[in-house]
Amino acid sequence: MDSFITGILLGLGVAIPIGPLNILIMNYSLSSFGRGFALGMGAMSADILYFVLLSLGVLAVFDNPWIFKSIAIFGAIFLLYMTWACYKNASKMLAKISCAERGESLLACYLKGLGLNSINPFIIGFWLSLSSVVASSANWTVAALGVLLALFAWVVGLSFATSLARRIISAKVARIFSYVSAVLMLFFTAFLIYNTFLKDI
Repeated sequence: MDSFITGILLGLGVAIPIGPLNILIMNYSLSSFGRGFALGMGAMSADILYFVLLSLGVLAVFDNPWIFKSIAIFGAIFLLYMTWACYKNASKMLAKISCAERGESLLACYLKGLGLNSINPFIIGFWLSLSSVVASSANWTVAALGVLLALFAWVVGLSFATSLARRIISAKVARIFSYVSAVLMLFFTAFLIYNTFLKDI
């Protein structure tokens, strides 16, 4: 039980701080709960993948500066794409149309979340560091499952709360939020590039 609680606390610790994933979940949930939830589940699928790789000992291959930097490049490019998407769709935030009518299916939202976490070096770094933290637990597998459960609960809660809030948010406020999201995504991109390539110069 102690291992499971440790995992829950670690999961909440990584989920709650404001980051690109939380910003995008809120952004997408303003149009519908399904879109935000699908994006969050895509991101969590990447976490499950890294959990499996961690279990098999394969994740250690990412603990290489060159591989890490290569992933960071793709991550920065993807974040720039998401920045552009937030800006482009700002005027459509509360439009009364479905995902299909927007030309963006729930599968597309899921794949965006999957892509975001799959090539996010900070997520890879989290799971690499998690290996040493939970390894000291009585049952590290249970601890890691606790992390995943906490992440799932956070995705559901954040998506649901934001989708409820859309009922009291005007189109203008939603549009401003989308612009702010784009600026924050740009900040996260710059932060990623700085921490990966410029910090030690």
